[in-house]
Amino acid sequence: AADPHAWLADTLARIPDYKITKVDDLLPWHWNG
Repeated sequence: AADPHAWLADTLARIPDYKITKVDDLLPWHWNG
């Protein structure tokens, strides 16, 4: 299972430059860190 703190930190860092069409990749069950 993914570490929730690592997932949240990584997701918040990626959001500003992430394409809206690929936002599903940032969901916890798709996240690879």
